[in-house]
Order: sequence, then structure tokens, then C-alpha cells
Amino acid sequence: MIKKVMRSRWLVAGMVMAVSTCLVSKAQAGSFTDFESFALGSVNGQGGWSATNANIDQGVVDDGTGNQVWRISNAVTGSSFGDMPFAPRPGGIPSLPLDPTNSMPNEFAGEGSTGATYNRYFTEFDFQSATGAAQAGLSITLSPDNGSGGRQGFVDIEDNGSSLEIITYDVDSSGNFVGPTTISTGLSYTDWHTLGIEVLFMDGVENDVVNYYVNNSLVYSGTSWEQFYAIHQPALQPLGVPVQTTLFRVSGTAATGTLGGGLYIDNVLTEVNNVNAVPEPSSMVLLGIGMVGLAGYGMRRRKQRQAVA
Repeated sequence: MIKKVMRSRWLVAGMVMAVSTCLVSKAQAGSFTDFESFALGSVNGQGGWSATNANIDQGVVDDGTGNQVWRISNAVTGSSFGDMPFAPRPGGIPSLPLDPTNSMPNEFAGEGSTGATYNRYFTEFDFQSATGAAQAGLSITLSPDNGSGGRQGFVDIEDNGSSLEIITYDVDSSGNFVGPTTISTGLSYTDWHTLGIEVLFMDGVENDVVNYYVNNSLVYSGTSWEQFYAIHQPALQPLGVPVQTTLFRVSGTAATGTLGGGLYIDNVLTEVNNVNAVPEPSSMVLLGIGMVGLAGYGMRRRKQRQAVA
């Protein structure tokens, strides 16, 4: 059960705290959504969530077990950002290049140049196929985001015809995108899975780290998008891009056959806090797993369901 999984996380976190010099403070700001108190229908305007594009195929539903979740598909897509679904944006919507935290630094994580109070962002949620079967062309992307389309990482949950898989893109020293890189595959259509993204911001050039976790295990460490902004958007983002929320985006070719299906999303956590020291490379994997254990300290309330395979 989920409670058993959580106890394991705390055990790992305790071991990490004992052997590592890298300390993570408890969550300082963030949100947790399990959708139970939401009305059925569009998530827009509920619990701080927004999804102002009324054409997007999304909404709060019962997953058939009496459990309320959020469902989204890419039956309708768009090239925009601001009207796509966002988890709560406690720092508002940044619009000024010289004020990337929208004068609310306590709600953001980023490099010191951005004025953000914190240097670690973490988001995690559960997901499952909404149909329990293959859905041709299914593709849901998500990113740690500043609240107006400024992303600092990226994953795409896709259907490869026999299972769900997750891909990502890194950014090289020239600010160009590298990928796609498959970081997880073979994820069944019928089980719930957990995806976590952790961004560790470090002052300086080309040194931020983005850790990706699937089913509570670190599966990949990559780059943030800091070099993209520094090289390709220096006037638009002169101080860098901090993040505060998670953007769920459906773009590219629409998969019309996914209408009414797509993915179920549940237990969406976002938080910002501080990493007080940089770990030695040999301890990064253990530390990363421990950070997931620490995530949501004092604020997470997971629903009861069978643990993922």
C-alpha cells in the first residue's frame, strides 16, 4: 500500500541525512492537489489550477473506483503556453524581464541572479492510462515552469503502442536541445506510476541539475534549460528563469483518438526549498532518492491505493 511506500521513503531519507553533507530543508512553499474536493469538469479555476483554453480535452473525473482524478489527453493541441493547464501559481504570472519572481521571491526556486529565495524545485504526481489500453499518438508533456511558459526541464509521457514511456531533452553548452532521450519505458497501462522532477539550481554557468524519478527511483540526471535562455533569449530573460509550478502542455499533432481518454493524473505535489550544500558525485544517486523521501514533509496526504509495480 502507499503508506508502506512512504515509510520506505522516510527510511531512505534518514540514511541519507546521516551520511551526506547535503541537507534539504522541509518544504517552504508549494501545493498538493488530490482533486477530491474539486467539482467534476474543467480543472480551470479550481484550487489554484488554471486551464483557460476551453478546447483542451481535460477535466476532473471519477476514475471508476470512487477516486477523483484529473484527466487530460492530446485530442486537441496548441502551440501556446499561457492557456495550457498549470498547477497552482502562488507567485502569480511573471511578465517583467527584470523581475522574474514577480516580486514574490519566496514562491520561486532559481539561481541567485533571479532573486528567488530557494534553489530547489520539486514536483511529483501519479499517472495512469485513462483507458487501460494503447492509445495511438498519446503524448502529454510537462515541465517545471515559471508560470508563463518559462521551462527548466521537460518530459513527455508517450504511448509507444505497447506501453507508456517517458522521454526528455537536455540542453547543450551552445543552448541547443539534445534528444529525445528515453528515460523510462515498459510502463503498463493498468498500473499507477509516479513521476518526480527535481531541479537543483546552482549559481554559475551550465551547472544546474535536473533529476528525474519514476516509481520512486532516480532514472536520469540531466541539465536545466539555463543555457537556452542565456544564449537564445538573453534580452527576454536577462536574469535567468526561476520556477514555481508545473506546466502540463499538449502540442504538436493532435491524437483525435484519445478524446475522452489520455492520462489520469493524481496527487500533484509542487514545492520549493533549499539545498544547503552540493553533494559529492558518488552520493548523488542515494541523495536523489532521499530527496524524494523528504519531498512534501508535513504536507503530503496520499490516497490509499495499490503501490505501483
